[in-house]
Amino acid sequence: MTEMINKEQRLAAFRLGDTPCLCVTSNLDAVMQTPTNALIIPGTKPYFLGNAKIGRDLVSYFHLPTFLGLNSAGQSEAQYDKPTTLILRDPLSSSVYGLVTDEIIDFIPAVELEDAAREDLAMPAMLTPYCVGVVKARSRHWALIHLDNIIRDQSFRSVELPVQRP
Repeated sequence: MTEMINKEQRLAAFRLGDTPCLCVTSNLDAVMQTPTNALIIPGTKPYFLGNAKIGRDLVSYFHLPTFLGLNSAGQSEAQYDKPTTLILRDPLSSSVYGLVTDEIIDFIPAVELEDAAREDLAMPAMLTPYCVGVVKARSRHWALIHLDNIIRDQSFRSVELPVQRP
């Protein structure tokens, strides 16, 4: 698995629920705090937090632990002085996403990664479709998450709640 990653690259280390995760940073624009001024759109699913501008870009914010059905500290208990959001640019469109995690841990150089067996890491069922492998670094196992697969997932992108008729 690690042979597919450029050894000079750094991977973003973050936590979703209790699962430590890594993602490549090729289309990662920034790591920042979740904005408090996001425009919330009524009639949307709970994991969609709203839209806010960063410079000239309109960013749509999503709470990944809620989308994946994971136990999370939630926004009310989040530490607002620490960044928890990965700003990701979709390479196939002009869309920009703010993916809110439970914690941004660090950036880990790819040279520190060692292949590990998938069985070495307990992973929630909703996270497994987005996991492309398991690696070991800094004395712990990490799920390699392909964030592009999440933002292209139709169930993730359809944020409107179904209309209920009386």
